[in-house]
Amino acid sequence: MPAVHQQMQQINHKLCRVLELIQQQESGPVRVTDADLARLLSELQKAEQIRATATRNGDELCSEFVEYRRNLEDLRVMLPKLQARYSAERARLQHDHSHLQAANGWAQTQEMLQRR
Repeated sequence: MPAVHQQMQQINHKLCRVLELIQQQESGPVRVTDADLARLLSELQKAEQIRATATRNGDELCSEFVEYRRNLEDLRVMLPKLQARYSAERARLQHDHSHLQAANGWAQTQEMLQRR
């Protein structure tokens, strides 16, 4: 069981790092990548597998699961904020893209008019 205990410690450590990364980015450009979120999902899946198999020997892992639950509760609070930031960033990028397309259309029109 020590290997499982160590795995849960590592999962909690990785989860804490992602939570810190998300928390540090409450303003400014979003730097949490899809790869970061994919790694987070992978760690959550590993923890679920451990939880499912460790219910018989839960006493040894109790403190790790308490920490894991706390991390999940923090994540539950942070993810909607991160989603809102991504949505706002997407809207900003779409607006900028539309503006660039309009400017490009104007430039092409001006170029055609100058050729006449």
